Amino acid sequence: MHDREDLHLPKGAWYGKPIESMAHDVRDGYDRAAAGTAGITVVPVGDAWVRAMRTGVADSNPYDGIDADKINLWTYDAYHASTYGYYLQALVLFGSITGRDPRSLGANECSGFELGLSGAQVGALQQVAFDQLAAEGTLHTAAAKPETKPSRPTRCSASH
Repeated sequence: MHDREDLHLPKGAWYGKPIESMAHDVRDGYDRAAAGTAGITVVPVGDAWVRAMRTGVADSNPYDGIDADKINLWTYDAYHASTYGYYLQALVLFGSITGRDPRSLGANECSGFELGLSGAQVGALQQVAFDQLAAEGTLHTAAAKPETKPSRPTRCSASH
């Protein structure tokens, strides 16, 4: 999901509208394109971004500063994803491709740790990905129990 200036600056096509407006329009286009092509499935990354914002995990407007205790899904240019945004994308792709609950990776999984995300941030993004995939009916397995470990590893190689 790209923010650009379309939502937050007066010249934007979705200016003054909630982020769901842009997400709905983009998703509608993807769904129509997929309907015309056999074997194509839309992966709900943009919808997961909106869910992260609406549930208070992520800030919805990088132009007015980032609210306390929220993450910024966009990088400095407010166009491309940040590490958090790409991590959420990866979780949604993981669940879409494997059918597995992203929470089964656990808050201490190595990728998030090595990217510099806190265990709480990893867990919150895994929950968002799970909730979106569950709402889409994408997950093929029963909800797995999240991995629990008493502390974060200092190095991922040490934890395996």
